[in-house]
Amino acid sequence: MAPNADKTVSNCKEIIEHIKNPNFKQFKDELSKIKITLESFPFFNPELKRNADGPNPEWEHSGMYEKNFYLRQKILFAMFFSSDLKSQGGEATTEDEKKINPKYVTNKIGTEECISSVLEFYGYTVVVVTNYQEAINELCKKNKENKCEYNSLWVISGQEVPDLPTNNGDVNAAYYVEQFVDCGIQFWKNGGSLVLMGENVPHNFQVNLFLKKIVFPDGRRANFKIAGNHPGRKILRSDDSGKLEKKQTFNKKIQEVNNFERKSLANNLDTIFEGATVAYTNGDINPFIPFSRDFDGGYNSLFYNGQDRGDGSGEGDIFIDCGYTKFFLDMKKCGTSRYLQNIGGFVGSAERRAQTGYDPKLYRPDGVNFRLNKSPSLFYKYPKKTFDVIYMVDATGSMSGSIENVKKYCVEIANILKNQMML
Repeated sequence: MAPNADKTVSNCKEIIEHIKNPNFKQFKDELSKIKITLESFPFFNPELKRNADGPNPEWEHSGMYEKNFYLRQKILFAMFFSSDLKSQGGEATTEDEKKINPKYVTNKIGTEECISSVLEFYGYTVVVVTNYQEAINELCKKNKENKCEYNSLWVISGQEVPDLPTNNGDVNAAYYVEQFVDCGIQFWKNGGSLVLMGENVPHNFQVNLFLKKIVFPDGRRANFKIAGNHPGRKILRSDDSGKLEKKQTFNKKIQEVNNFERKSLANNLDTIFEGATVAYTNGDINPFIPFSRDFDGGYNSLFYNGQDRGDGSGEGDIFIDCGYTKFFLDMKKCGTSRYLQNIGGFVGSAERRAQTGYDPKLYRPDGVNFRLNKSPSLFYKYPKKTFDVIYMVDATGSMSGSIENVKKYCVEIANILKNQMML
């Protein structure tokens, strides 16, 4: 970080306070027309030249920022998948399966990096919870200024099942899912960033529920889901155009948001491992911007730039990744740890915070006010067990007088069965 960076941020804040005065409105309007380039921000490491032999730069100062740039910022990981849950495929049997466990967000396995150790390079403190009530409680924690303690919420999705880990014996803990999502969306609207992590079907329930319920400032809703199961195991190549017209590419283009540039998520990355298994988007991804396309052509990571209201307030960023098991099993694979670190750097929104007069270390979202309601009437309805219904209908000519009633009552019977099988 440049030696005068803190002083620069302080001076920016002082200038911004002055131009809030109505007498400076014209001056402020003129300044807002000037595009702020990356060179205007004092805290970025420069992009390094590409290696002639292909590998991503890994030497000193190759990160987006210097070490401890986000010191004192906190990340909340809400992890709703673990291979040791029987409902999610049975107990772990192989060594790789055992690594996909909440404890390995923060615990290294031998000399391998873990999610926490990669993010801690920037000074982040990582906290992990495994049920909805704990997640809500953490998001509602506030500091003395009534601000949220966390800068971003990272959600690791699992299946739509009723037997996630209970909270102190609360057998209804898994049914607070919609309230957790509502709380997370309030956190996002208050300025916190979201990182939504899915995997191959069916491990994308929570991320899709977020996409279903989020409403963007212009009233739009997401019109896509995370779905599918591509085989993965390929290496993605950088695309400087940002158009991702070719498969097996990722977006290297510098983004421009609200008339200022943002450091690329592909900082010092020329190749990325797509993951051993990969889900992808199904539908129109607007207002998101694609970051990568897998070998089979699906968008498997994308982002949304949070919109600022001009005073530092406004919703946070959103980043979606569709192959999170690579962060447990393949951290040593081509570019994985740097990619993860870049996500953490990007959703910290350093450019946006500095532009509105905040030190990126000190910015906090507004505090979240959310009270968990344990009334069963509010529970999301899970099926008690998976079941299929097949209708066999005689549609020959002799049924001509009754076929309309058959079609009508097939629907009614299906709804009755559905209600009987739901809590």
